[in-house]
Amino acid sequence: MSKLHWKRIIDDIQSQGIQETLQEELLDTFERMMARTATTLANKAWIDLADANNAEARGIAGFKLTLTRTCREKDRDVWTGIFENGNQRMEVIGSLENR
Repeated sequence: MSKLHWKRIIDDIQSQGIQETLQEELLDTFERMMARTATTLANKAWIDLADANNAEARGIAGFKLTLTRTCREKDRDVWTGIFENGNQRMEVIGSLENR
């Protein structure tokens, strides 16, 4: 099965200066970008969220995401994501699991 369809899990979140509604939008973006990047050979990606669908309407247009694969196993990939926009910052650890 493609990693696009593996179970997406958020393991840990640390944020500074980010409201809960914006945090939910960023987590949704993290999960989608994690799954999309996992299907490639890339271990690191830099993403300008201004390019994301409906970025302005969702309030994520100013953010940059650095996505890093920290562990690759047969049925599990672990990723770290760092969102930054001025003094706003959120770090996420998530994983994809083949269940």
